[in-house]
Amino acid sequence: MATIDVQHDGPFVVVRLNRDPALNAISEEMTGDLLGVIDQVAHAPQVRVLVLTGSPRAFSAGADLKAISTIGNAWEAMDHFLDRINEVLYRLECLPKIVVATIAGIAYGGGLELALAADFRILGSEARLALPEVRIGVMPGAGGTQRLPRLIGYQRAKYMALSGASIDASVALDWGLADVVCHPPEDLMEATRAFCAPFLKNAPLSLGAIKESLVWGRDGDLITGLRIEREHLKNLYRSYDAREGIQAFNEKREPHYRGE
Repeated sequence: MATIDVQHDGPFVVVRLNRDPALNAISEEMTGDLLGVIDQVAHAPQVRVLVLTGSPRAFSAGADLKAISTIGNAWEAMDHFLDRINEVLYRLECLPKIVVATIAGIAYGGGLELALAADFRILGSEARLALPEVRIGVMPGAGGTQRLPRLIGYQRAKYMALSGASIDASVALDWGLADVVCHPPEDLMEATRAFCAPFLKNAPLSLGAIKESLVWGRDGDLITGLRIEREHLKNLYRSYDAREGIQAFNEKREPHYRGE
């Protein structure tokens, strides 16, 4: 794929944004490439973790406004692009795999919004994060005003969105926007694998069910969330992995999950 590089490594799929001359700005073509990978990963039982990363200079500088502005009807082009990128982010958020954004350099605008759709964010010590849209007369359009306050709180998100100011990795960690800050940043992928190690021991169907239940619990009402949680548990009890997990527990051995 022209805009991304995909590497399969056992339970990991590493997706590297591959437009370094444009600071990995998100283009229409990139959204299509990302949706293709998401489809593949969703139906790959051996995959447990999807890692999104960029280059040492940039995770992503955001939407490719230069390319969009060259299209005849710029607003229609932007509207279509927003539909696509929001689909990417929603699909990542609902993907029944662990999604980790591994960030070196800048994650601005749509780049930060892409990272917000991940389950976890691992930052290099030189990373900087921002929602700078206000500085060019627009605003976040791929969930920045919605996902960010849910993650770091209303006041902090309001400050970032209204000022356009960037924050560094240490502030991101303090605010809960980062889960790990890696020193030195060259060890980011190693730190990502170490962070993800506990997930690889757990039942993949359980990971997906818990993730969906958590998303519903965050965004929906309590009664609906409890119903979804219970339905997932009923389905899990019918699975091979649940039988294997319970049997392994009783036999005091490590379980061997199949994602079935």
